[in-house]
Amino acid sequence: MNPQTKQIQAILPAEVAGAAPATPVAVDTLGFDFAIFDLVAGTQTGTTAPTVLKLMECATEGGDYVDVAAFLGGTAFDFPATLEAGWGVKFAVDLRRRLRFLKFLLTPGATVTLAVVANLAKGEQAPVTAAKAGVQALVEG
Repeated sequence: MNPQTKQIQAILPAEVAGAAPATPVAVDTLGFDFAIFDLVAGTQTGTTAPTVLKLMECATEGGDYVDVAAFLGGTAFDFPATLEAGWGVKFAVDLRRRLRFLKFLLTPGATVTLAVVANLAKGEQAPVTAAKAGVQALVEG
């Protein structure tokens, strides 16, 4: 089996207060051609839409990130009215036209527990260990 995928937590699971940004993690996409960013949310305490929901990119991990126009909430797509329990938003990203590092930015309109997972795919090499796959256990069969 050779799925050539890797999983990275782009926003660690946490409760995020309304109007406070979730803390993003820089996702290194080197060696991969495609990424899916999945936002998983718990039940939001209010009915206010997110105020920021976007993807940003940079050539270096610690550099100045810029918005990716196709993934700019409120401009390229409408914000979800609320973040409801379960899968909330999915960004499908062609990495062949992106800079190396990506960040998923989110500021909810009301307090919500959430996480964002980046699934990188079509890698140059298949991760053969759990650590290389970005998980605690790699089970194949």
